[in-house]
Amino acid sequence: MLSDGLAGMDNIVVRPRDDLADLLVADTDRVVIVVRLLTAASDNQLGDDARERLGQRGDYQLRASLFLTGEVAVDFIVAETPQDGDAELNRPLLLKVLDKALVVLHEENLRKGRAFQTGNDIGFDLTGFRLTGLGPVAEQKDNFRMLRATYHYAGRFWPVELLAEGNVIQTLPTRIAVLPVQIPQNIQANAGSEDVTIPLHVDLRSLNGAPVRLVARMKGASPPGQLVGDTTNVPPGGYVAYIPNAEGVFELVYRPPASLSNDTQVRISLGLAHTERATISLGELSIRVAS
Repeated sequence: MLSDGLAGMDNIVVRPRDDLADLLVADTDRVVIVVRLLTAASDNQLGDDARERLGQRGDYQLRASLFLTGEVAVDFIVAETPQDGDAELNRPLLLKVLDKALVVLHEENLRKGRAFQTGNDIGFDLTGFRLTGLGPVAEQKDNFRMLRATYHYAGRFWPVELLAEGNVIQTLPTRIAVLPVQIPQNIQANAGSEDVTIPLHVDLRSLNGAPVRLVARMKGASPPGQLVGDTTNVPPGGYVAYIPNAEGVFELVYRPPASLSNDTQVRISLGLAHTERATISLGELSIRVAS
């Protein structure tokens, strides 16, 4: 912000750290601006009402954050050996830069903290940035080449987080099955006969566009007969899928084998499933198949 506000003044270099040796060198006629953090302390006076006092201004409202206050120093340093050989003659340049910088740092959005927001997660949200002092540095009162402006700040701070990758979940499709499922008993079929339709009354509820489907498979290594249903987008392992009819009833279709040497019991597993997730069991029904 200082760099933007002081653009056009060739005698200024803004630095956020203390490596000045490469800037304050001989035959240099410039003012170096160094920004330093002096203090930071938690605010123990506002208490738990701080969040309400600050209002809904930023994403920090959704995070664990720490309210801090403290001081920042903005040092203005003129080169020790300017081109004309006399540092005192550059004092007007120091004051000229200082005067311009104070105007830049007094801009309303900056004083209220809003100017620091970039639209990205910068780890803090200031609510105030105000000038509190101007003069020589306390430890260097005789150094006429350096002046310091001190600013008081207040705001909330938090660790910067990496942006989450992938699509944002707007809705979460959900299916809810009320147990126990009403499973018919004493179902019978004959080998070589027509398909057997088995009605299932399942209280299956769908939210946010989740598909209302029931999956079923025959249990055992080589069960006789087969289930007739939808085989698209079903889990592996012989599953077929069914959707409810207009009355909300699921109709399972079992096709008996053409022939059978002995009577047998066919067990069918029922569940909710996704092609990429484990099947959720809803129960089991059995069919007695006569030879």
